[in-house]
Amino acid sequence: MSHGGGGMGDVFDMFMGGGGRQRQQKKRTKDQAYELQVTLEEIFAGKTKKLSIERYKICKVCKGMGGEGACTCDQCKGKGMVTRIVQLGPGMITQTTNHCDKCSGEGTIIPEGKRCKTCKTQKIVKEKDVIEVNLDKGAPNGKKYTFAGMSDEYPEHEAGDIVITVKEKEHKLFKRKQADIAMTLKITLLEALVGFEKEFL
Repeated sequence: MSHGGGGMGDVFDMFMGGGGRQRQQKKRTKDQAYELQVTLEEIFAGKTKKLSIERYKICKVCKGMGGEGACTCDQCKGKGMVTRIVQLGPGMITQTTNHCDKCSGEGTIIPEGKRCKTCKTQKIVKEKDVIEVNLDKGAPNGKKYTFAGMSDEYPEHEAGDIVITVKEKEHKLFKRKQADIAMTLKITLLEALVGFEKEFL
């Protein structure tokens, strides 16, 4: 049974891409990338689009503490990491450093009866949110919109950014050429000689 933060090593690896944690330096959670599907009409007219996202936010109940009465882990001495030396044979040893399994890499242990029931000592909870993207008129396909500090939150860390990339849907009739639109239309010889009128939409 876990005595600490309920598997926070796994959550931290998800945020940071692995590699462990240095408590002396304030780190930043990973940026999140999303794709926003838009039509050709929306691009040329400009429009406010809403995008539903999910992100981790600091638990409001325990204010990111995970509970009450936290004490320093006696196994890692509050470092959150444990170094182990294993002898493989005569004159051969190997050394590994991993998240402390007793406190789940937190460096502290919260007593059983004082753990936050909302976040289950993880200090963060997943919430749904909505971001409004003000699509510029004529925005190029692949344009990126950055929302600073809107990525996952974690105590004592700076929240990363959310980066949204515009993905233009293929139009059934028109094709885009930079700021212009073009189409291919088959016509008869008679139409070419005398002219014609045709409705496209």
